[in-house]
Amino acid sequence: MEKRKEDGFNRNVFFVTNNLCEKWVELPDVKPKQIILSRKIKYMFTGDLNRKIHSNPDFNGEERHLLRCMLGRIYHGAKLVPSINHYTIEDQEAPYKMLTPAEKPKKFTNEILCDLKYWIHYPPGVLNCGRVSHIIDDAPEGIEPEEYKKRIIEKDPFDKRLEPVSNDKKIKIGILGSEDYLYMTPWRIEQQYEDNVYVNPYIKLLDETQPDFDPLEQKENKMNYSCIVLKSLRWPGAINIYSNKESYFFYFVLVFQHKILSLPKKLKR
Repeated sequence: MEKRKEDGFNRNVFFVTNNLCEKWVELPDVKPKQIILSRKIKYMFTGDLNRKIHSNPDFNGEERHLLRCMLGRIYHGAKLVPSINHYTIEDQEAPYKMLTPAEKPKKFTNEILCDLKYWIHYPPGVLNCGRVSHIIDDAPEGIEPEEYKKRIIEKDPFDKRLEPVSNDKKIKIGILGSEDYLYMTPWRIEQQYEDNVYVNPYIKLLDETQPDFDPLEQKENKMNYSCIVLKSLRWPGAINIYSNKESYFFYFVLVFQHKILSLPKKLKR
């Protein structure tokens, strides 16, 4: 099982609650086998974290474990960042490691970021083995360690990092009344445009004519609330937003609650 605070599926910690006025509960770390099984079953969450999961194949865990698997898979599959050569991979032998910010990133604008080719996945993808990295055991007798490692990676390859999301695997959609299928890009991108530019009067503009002027010390005093929105079609509810040089990731869940009302005695039959 990949350890917490290290590069892996359990790196992040998730807290959940059924009531915003009550205590938040920390979800436990999960094992690779549980992650693999979460891909094979369908389950309607009840909100009872201690509820035993009854499924086929059998999921060895409670609702808290399955919820942690699902949230982790959503994060690793839908968390994006804008990039035009803004990140590099420090260790090519371990592409699952955290991305390293580039020394001289290129500037970008909202107009540029309206194209999917300028967006990348930030966390590494989850492998078929239920991890983001491989477990490389001792090579069998007669096989070189490097060759043995190469074979393992070829069977379960890493996702390509720094690849634009426009290259993501298409979503297969059936056409009603036809045996044909459509293949859609799993992302929908749009710009929410705001015409107004707001000026913060509390930010003082520095005098560029002074010899000690440093452009890095000059804070931006103008603000525009236009934003780029990317919605995941593979994980409905997963949304990335870019606004004012900052990117944010949200996952919205729509919960339906229903109550069975008892009829008055006179109306019962």
